[in-house]
Amino acid sequence: MVDQIQDSVLSQEIFNASVQGILVVDQQGFIIKTNRALDSLFGYGAGELTQTKVETLIPALLRNKHEDLRIKYSQHPETRPMGMGLDLWGVKKDGAKVPLDISLSHTKVDGKVLVIAFISDDTPRRTSMRQMKIGEERLAEAQKIAHIGSWSWNTKTNERYWSDEFYRICGLQPGDPYLTADSVVNFIHPDDRERSLKIVLDAMENHPSFSYEKRILRHDGSIRHVLAKGTVRKDDKGESTMIQGTLQDITEIREVSLALKREKKMLHKYLDTAASIFLVIDKNHKITMINQKGCELLGVLREEVVGTSWFDNYIPKKERKTLISFFDEMLNEKITPPDVFENLVLNKSGRKIWIQWHNAVLRDDQGGPVALLSSGIDVTVQKIAGRKLKIIERKNKRDVENYTQRLEAKVMARTQEVTSAIQKLEETNLNLLNQVRETQAAENKALTSQALFAAIASNFPRGVIIVYNSEMELVYIEGEELLRMGFDKSTLEGKSIDKLPLFNEEQKDKIKKDIQRTLDGKHLSFELEFHENSYAVNSTPLYAGADITWALFVYSNITVQKQVEKELSRALKIEQELNDLKSRFISMASHEFRTPLSVILSSAILIGKQNGPGNEEKREKHVSRIRTNVKNLVVILNDFLSLDKLEEGNVKVKPQYFDLVPFSAALVDELEISKKEGQILVLKNRETSIDVRLDPKLVNHIIINLLSNAIKYTDENKEILFELAKGGDKVIITITDQGIGIPEMEQKKLFERFFRAENAANIQGTGLGLHIVKQYTELMGGAVQFKSQVGVGSVFTIELPINYSENEKSTFN
Repeated sequence: MVDQIQDSVLSQEIFNASVQGILVVDQQGFIIKTNRALDSLFGYGAGELTQTKVETLIPALLRNKHEDLRIKYSQHPETRPMGMGLDLWGVKKDGAKVPLDISLSHTKVDGKVLVIAFISDDTPRRTSMRQMKIGEERLAEAQKIAHIGSWSWNTKTNERYWSDEFYRICGLQPGDPYLTADSVVNFIHPDDRERSLKIVLDAMENHPSFSYEKRILRHDGSIRHVLAKGTVRKDDKGESTMIQGTLQDITEIREVSLALKREKKMLHKYLDTAASIFLVIDKNHKITMINQKGCELLGVLREEVVGTSWFDNYIPKKERKTLISFFDEMLNEKITPPDVFENLVLNKSGRKIWIQWHNAVLRDDQGGPVALLSSGIDVTVQKIAGRKLKIIERKNKRDVENYTQRLEAKVMARTQEVTSAIQKLEETNLNLLNQVRETQAAENKALTSQALFAAIASNFPRGVIIVYNSEMELVYIEGEELLRMGFDKSTLEGKSIDKLPLFNEEQKDKIKKDIQRTLDGKHLSFELEFHENSYAVNSTPLYAGADITWALFVYSNITVQKQVEKELSRALKIEQELNDLKSRFISMASHEFRTPLSVILSSAILIGKQNGPGNEEKREKHVSRIRTNVKNLVVILNDFLSLDKLEEGNVKVKPQYFDLVPFSAALVDELEISKKEGQILVLKNRETSIDVRLDPKLVNHIIINLLSNAIKYTDENKEILFELAKGGDKVIITITDQGIGIPEMEQKKLFERFFRAENAANIQGTGLGLHIVKQYTELMGGAVQFKSQVGVGSVFTIELPINYSENEKSTFN
């Protein structure tokens, strides 16, 4: 009898001590017993719910339905969860709703069925599920932005998983049934397929991870370049069980890299086609760079010159000591490099050549001089001519002096022009080198910062240390990150994993498996997301003597590192775009200045040779060539100045009243000299007068630029049509040519800075004109539109307000 009383008391204590609410209901739906956890969950006092209907705890809208379900359950009771797949809710005493997790059981007392419900607050589980869903959505979005897809392969069951971005990289919609375990290999380019399979198989047998590039062949025939990475997991027997990895689309990155290489190759090509010598000599007097013109002049191959001493091999012995001293003083900045310097040079055959040099000091990241960049021209002929002039001077000193002065003036003018162009090229090249060095320094600094952050994290300033024993109990927890993670140390230590309310059942199973693996001697390392923070998790077994007694888990907050990686990626991309833009500018400027200067020089020389009577027509032809090329140079410089003013915001619209018809006719007359043989420039206007209030300088630049392009890209004996018309409060300017046209694939880039279509690569131009036309047009509240077809021609239409005002907006579509 005493044992029965003790068992009864013990059962009652267990009943009340349960952390789950327990509810006992009879066949009529009346509550006959509750424990303390259930009373507390619903806000009732002890015994207050006894002999009340169970529907009291059900939301009003569901009570009738619940009563029917309760009756059916009493007739056919079974042990099971309640409301599988549904969100269950209860009502507290104060009317507040609470999410519930309910399991049903039953028993018989005196032949009557009693229903037993085990009830707990489902809020933590549902919150965790929402956070998991948000985390999955953010991961999918991050993969989409970075073009990185994830995948996994269970090598034992052949089960496969692919993320949404993996499908997109393969050219499929997420979940497309075409991607299967059997078909996935068909997406690898046939030429890369055998190599890819060999790498993966080799990793399964010999290596824990792999990383390689391959090509993806999509259904539409397009090819994408990807970087594949993976990690192989193995069981205790050393057999692979799972492969997980990522697939990153690097097509655009690869194309940018190839473009940079092409631009660099083109820059070297331009230097090799230059008429001047280009040399770089370091502090040890070694030649580190020489262009093709320099090799030709010295009579050597490039590989024979680079790395050899300039003074020991190519300077006459008598002048070697003086020139070395002069070079060292320039490089050590004891003297300023002179604008022009001449000295004798020996080529491979021993012939002496007079070279006229222009020098610039190259500096390192700290601004210290490291080398001398020299550009020169062969002036041996001029030197020989000078000696001959001295002989002639004895016979007729005054005439020779006059001739010499004229010749020197022409040489000096040409030298100054070439010097100016070379200095601009040198300055731009030096700026490009400085930008590359700054980018490398920023990358090194970022890597140092990451190492410092890793050292701090290893001392747990933003981390949590947790120790579990072999009974799956949390025996120690400490760390600065506890507050941010929302943990209360006092409520966690000493409790088993199963009794921690912080985790759902699935998470508890995962934690227990990780603890057991660590207790078995494994060192684990993985990452997880918690409360919108990223954590790196590492575990290690702790020994007491020779036995493993505890499992140590270290959680380090790596959120800042993740953000730094993203910022570095964006900064590198910006630097690559800036370097690309500067390379394009160097290439364009080198080409566009060289051609007009060469024409001007050759025409000036020919004029000098044709001073005699009867050559007036020939001289006029050369003078016309000089005028045309000088005008082209002025246009190029104006484009550069206009671009600079536009980007600084210094261009302001200054409207004036004027008649657009005679204004346009004057521009047509001005361009007559620029037309090609047989070209016809026709001005058509429906109105005899079109009075406008616009900025005449901006309108002049727009029309001149469009007409010059039409003349440039239209062949001889073709017509160019220039039309003016009014449309309401707008004036419409249309220019139609019969030129080479613009390829359709390149039309969307037409108004970008420095853009030149592929079919215009061999035609002079800066790629700035149409960009400035668009900017000037929009400044005056107008818009520009064009239609073009390769081999047929182009039509450019400008729409401007007749009366400009500050609030004018572009309405052209």
